[in-house]
Amino acid sequence: MNTKHHFYRKNFMAYLRQKKGIILILLLVSGTVSRYDKFMTLLATTDKLTGLMNRERFNAILSQKLWERPLVFMFDVDHFKHINDTRGHLWGNEVLARVGHKAEEIVGKAGCVARWGGDEFIGFIDAPGDAEETLRCLLESVRDLDNHVTISIGATRINPEDDMDAILMRVDDGMYRSKAEGRDRITYV
Repeated sequence: MNTKHHFYRKNFMAYLRQKKGIILILLLVSGTVSRYDKFMTLLATTDKLTGLMNRERFNAILSQKLWERPLVFMFDVDHFKHINDTRGHLWGNEVLARVGHKAEEIVGKAGCVARWGGDEFIGFIDAPGDAEETLRCLLESVRDLDNHVTISIGATRINPEDDMDAILMRVDDGMYRSKAEGRDRITYV
């Protein structure tokens, strides 16, 4: 009887060791897949050059915030083509990264900033009382990064009847009005 009991115990222990190995492997695979999934989500929603969120992620966040009616703004780097042509594309990339980081720093937790594409950025500010001051601070802070770099900003408040297209058209129009009126300024529409 003892040998029979010993036989079952020995086989049961081997069985558990085998199952523990399988469970350990499954846990390792699950953890790796989870980390990979998070990494792929980050890649899909983040602009590689600036580290800011990309336009798809921004659109998803803003569409959830429409009812809160934040101030939405869009800006681009003035004379960016000239910067690229005279100082090189590596410097142009550095300018975009610096401007993006400065915008994110200035807007902070009051809203968010994303790279829209090329040298254009977009964002919103939730705090209605501080929004205009925040944009003025952004304009001045970018100017302080490099005396050759300025931005033109278009900004708008969301109206209850607005959809995403209407908002984007207005901020884009405001940004181009800023450019037409001499650049390095904010135009509210």
